Amino acid sequence: MVKAIKESGGLINLKLQKCNHCNAQFTRGEINKSLWLAYRPIVCTQCGTKHKVLIASRLLSVVVTVPFALLGIYLVNNYNQSLLSVLSIIIPLTLLASVISPYLVRYSDDY
Repeated sequence: MVKAIKESGGLINLKLQKCNHCNAQFTRGEINKSLWLAYRPIVCTQCGTKHKVLIASRLLSVVVTVPFALLGIYLVNNYNQSLLSVLSIIIPLTLLASVISPYLVRYSDDY
């Protein structure tokens, strides 16, 4: 796993990852689709290599998104905010996390 993190440019490298074999660039759409479908592996469109999400990246993506849910629960319980007002805060923050996540998540072709 350490080798895979080094090959992909480090755990936090704000660039979209490329295929480890042919250097084809993954798109934000491919990465987002993988994230929203329970970390489904990405298959390179150029060479067909299968890339799986690293465990460290899964943890990082949870660390980025879970605080927004906790913020919503806190606002509802402590400030008697309506569900609609809380959702108007949480939904944009969740969308922001979706925009940022493809740049944080790393994949490896080692299983």
